[in-house]
Amino acid sequence: SISRDSVEVRVGRASPMLNLLTEYTHPRTCFVSLPPKALEHLQQDMHEPLPLRIEWTSISNGEERFNKVYVGWAGARLASGGQRIGIPMQLAKCLEIKEGLTVKVTPLPSLKTTSMVHVEPESADDWEILELNASYVEEKLLDQI
Repeated sequence: SISRDSVEVRVGRASPMLNLLTEYTHPRTCFVSLPPKALEHLQQDMHEPLPLRIEWTSISNGEERFNKVYVGWAGARLASGGQRIGIPMQLAKCLEIKEGLTVKVTPLPSLKTTSMVHVEPESADDWEILELNASYVEEKLLDQI
């Protein structure tokens, strides 16, 4: 484990793991932002988008719970820098990630990308909304891929 300019990095056989604090951001995407100093440590893994694994522990009903989610980084740099990862607020709330939480972030450069995503509305009302807004939904979904 080494520490360089307040970004802790653990290096082993796999990709480096970063210990970062979560910070809510407000873009209308599902991509996270990384601080410039963390990007220096990921140079060998740099390609966009880069899949990342985020891990943390939490306490629920007196029991420790291990959490793991997968997100994407598409090149956004976190302006506040330091030892933080920027997570869009709406995404963080859906994933139950609190602001100011220490998380372990691991790049997954060898993860394969998908060539197709199938989305199906859950109810008749959802179908109607989708049919009325098909081009808008398609455009916004493609922005996330």
